[in-house]
Amino acid sequence: MTRVGTSVSLVACALLLAPGFAGVGSSLGFAAVALGLAILTFVYRDRLVALSDTSWVRPHLEIAWVGPLVAAAVFALYRDAAPAELQTLGAVVGLIGMFNYLLRPLYFFVGGLLTRLNRAL
Repeated sequence: MTRVGTSVSLVACALLLAPGFAGVGSSLGFAAVALGLAILTFVYRDRLVALSDTSWVRPHLEIAWVGPLVAAAVFALYRDAAPAELQTLGAVVGLIGMFNYLLRPLYFFVGGLLTRLNRAL
């Protein structure tokens, strides 16, 4: 599940960085487009999952609609952001995803420790 959270964050990051690098600031139009993309991927998520025959990709495709939804929320909250600010927001969203990815060994350690403690009790 932590990998899926990271991929959601990185998709949102890419959607936020693209207009910023193109020199365009945030607007409600971008929020609407990202929301439309989220709705489209939510409606067709079964077809997206069917495109892959590998089991590790399926969870990412099932939840792919959340990335554009996160981007739409950021576009709406910061609708007057300049291109450089939009790049920063995209980088922060991507950084959160990478922190999640890098902390996976800690999650597994704490989970294993709690499992051992539960068995001992």
